[in-house]
Amino acid sequence: MENRDAHNGGKSIDKDLKTFSEKRNSKKKAARIASVIGIFAVLVIFIVICFVFFFKVKTVEVKGASKYSAELIAIKSGIVVSENLYNYKESDIESTLMLSYPYISRVKLKRHWPDKIILEVSEDTPAYIADIYGETLIFSSSLRILEAPDAEVDDFELCLLKLPDIDRALVGNKPVFTENADYVMTVLKSVEKSELAERITYINLENKFNVYFLIGNQYKIKCGNTQDFSLKLNMTTKILESGHIPNGVKAEIDVSNPDESTAVIGEQAIIE
Repeated sequence: MENRDAHNGGKSIDKDLKTFSEKRNSKKKAARIASVIGIFAVLVIFIVICFVFFFKVKTVEVKGASKYSAELIAIKSGIVVSENLYNYKESDIESTLMLSYPYISRVKLKRHWPDKIILEVSEDTPAYIADIYGETLIFSSSLRILEAPDAEVDDFELCLLKLPDIDRALVGNKPVFTENADYVMTVLKSVEKSELAERITYINLENKFNVYFLIGNQYKIKCGNTQDFSLKLNMTTKILESGHIPNGVKAEIDVSNPDESTAVIGEQAIIE
């Protein structure tokens, strides 16, 4: 009996020791968790303090601007000296500047700790010009309206466009056509990639089934509809390089069917 009691007593002591050890480990684990939470809280407070008291704008630098004054762009951006460095969104600044300065096509905002913001500005290049209901408009390659100068279209050495009917044309935006005119950009993108891009002086896009363009006062290229337009441009290039049309002679070339291209050469060619 005594041995049994001693044995049971030993088990009880082992159980008590195990329970004590588990409680001690549990307390240590809780202490470690509390310590981590405390450190994290202190870190968050430190970051908040840094944002509130330290990262304030002192300098706004504008790079890449040539069309507009860097100082005016910095002012118009809405960035205020002494405001927090992270109070501003790139998209908001870009929208504001593009509305005020239409030649601006892209704005990148970069923050340099602790107190500097850099605005990297990209500007569009004039690509086309058009007379829209008596008003001269200059367009980018993406057909965004860059400017409405008080001048005639002939005063500019840009490719002249004849566009379909337009409901609204605001500087800084793309024109809103009366009817669906997706074919316009299809044609212009093909032209931009073509070897003829620098030579084309006029593109008539008024009718999507009767598109044609001019190369100076010498060649008129009749393309018909906009289907396979890149192929039609390539065919035009080959015809002009073939030597079949004498230098200095006018020609009216029809590539509306690239498989059976035709040309009227000489005085009978109507270039308009």
